[in-house]
Amino acid sequence: EQIAAGRADAGRDDPCRLVVFAFFSVANSEAKAKIDVRRLFATYLHLSAGMTPLFAPEGITEELENLGMEGPAGVDAGLHRNWMDDLAVIGDPESCAERIQGLRDAGADSVILFPMPNERAEEIVARAARDVLPQLT
Repeated sequence: EQIAAGRADAGRDDPCRLVVFAFFSVANSEAKAKIDVRRLFATYLHLSAGMTPLFAPEGITEELENLGMEGPAGVDAGLHRNWMDDLAVIGDPESCAERIQGLRDAGADSVILFPMPNERAEEIVARAARDVLPQLT
């Protein structure tokens, strides 16, 4: 909606592609997937706070900066569950498929997934191909 409004204000009607990049972790349970990627996700948020406007629409910039005063551990300690839900694709196969479909329904032409943690990347990619992607319409 924000992109459409900005394009309308600029008088643009040419084609526009929207590509979404997201941390991705899939496991048998949502809890396991979130545990596996939590520390990396908190570190990313800490390193990105104040350097990107990506968090402004979520309304978390100020809180993230305050948590970040304690370093990545501070962000990890104060990490809200909905931040992972809203800013990444993390969970069991069904919830990951729902999240990817939600991004596509919101206008994403492409959803690029970064498998995390790295030591499980091959397993995560195989699991996505087998259990997540076939659920997408």
